[in-house]
Amino acid sequence: MRFAGVRLVATLVALVGSVNLLTSVRPHARLAGLAAPMDGGVPGRAQAFVVGVLLIVIARGLIARRYAAWVTGVAALAVAALAAIPHRPFAVALAGASLVALVTLRHDFPARPDPARLRLSGQIGSVAIGSAVVGGGWDLVVNRHDPAGVGNAVVGYLSTDAPTGWRAWLVTFVIAGSVVLAVVVAFLPARPPRPGSSLDRADVTELAARGNADSLAPFATRADKAYVFSPDRRAAVGYRVLFGTALVGGDPVGSIDSAGAAIKAYIDLCTRHGWRPA
Repeated sequence: MRFAGVRLVATLVALVGSVNLLTSVRPHARLAGLAAPMDGGVPGRAQAFVVGVLLIVIARGLIARRYAAWVTGVAALAVAALAAIPHRPFAVALAGASLVALVTLRHDFPARPDPARLRLSGQIGSVAIGSAVVGGGWDLVVNRHDPAGVGNAVVGYLSTDAPTGWRAWLVTFVIAGSVVLAVVVAFLPARPPRPGSSLDRADVTELAARGNADSLAPFATRADKAYVFSPDRRAAVGYRVLFGTALVGGDPVGSIDSAGAAIKAYIDLCTRHGWRPA
């Protein structure tokens, strides 16, 4: 029942994102009004495209129960609610209700971000910031009498209807691509773990050699397997992560009485790391 609330909020976020994408392809005053409740105006095509893609990525992250998507979604809805206050009471109510729902469901997002993914995401995001600063500096050099200087140029790249000149197009493309890619990377599941240690593999080999082991038990001792044990270490699950899916070959090895606890430990591990169990 609680996950139905997550799906509802994610669907709403994806719907607003889709409207933004439509606005970026075919601007229309009424459609643009729905797409940009944040500023009360008509968004530029570049802005609408980036916001649309980001919202759809956030919605997908919410469905996957990623904590990073929850944080990003809460921030986006809070900004949307505050910025819509002077212009659209309905947008304030909708964003506010979604924000309250997300905060209430905060414990339903157990998949924690991978530190390595977050570092890479930050590095990609720095490319967007650097590109904006360099582009703004170039505009300041070209337009020496522009008192707004770099600040106006940086803000203006994604807020205009269409960039003018190949440099503006290039900077806008780099900024937009870097922002979207940084968010996508932050929402990725954790990297595959290293294969199990020699000590773990020796324990699994002993468990797989017991008389109640099935015919697939020896495959758990493969050198490419990682392991998760039951709390009493009397049963273990061997798995390998491929493209975000943790693949298990065969039943848990070891004691039948501890097999359920080993499976639960494996499921909990997949949940924390954002892997699909299979």
